[in-house]
Amino acid sequence: MLDKIKAGARAGRYRLVYFDEASFAASPPGQYGWSPRGKPHETEPLTHCRRSVLGALNYPDNSLFYQTVSGNITRADVIDFLTQVAR
Repeated sequence: MLDKIKAGARAGRYRLVYFDEASFAASPPGQYGWSPRGKPHETEPLTHCRRSVLGALNYPDNSLFYQTVSGNITRADVIDFLTQVAR
């Protein structure tokens, strides 16, 4: 079935776009810590800058569209990106 879809996209009957999202952080989240006996466990939050990337590969002509976002991706970011790719 995928071969038929790819053939239709190559013939120009429709567009086939592979879409993905990935996020990266400069430092990992705090996963362990220690505390003196009898005291509650505490960890200091790590301040880091998170980057997110939206990417779409247009199958027939092998063109790549991408957008970077500082922080987390929202639904509005995805809708805006896919609207731009659809043009």
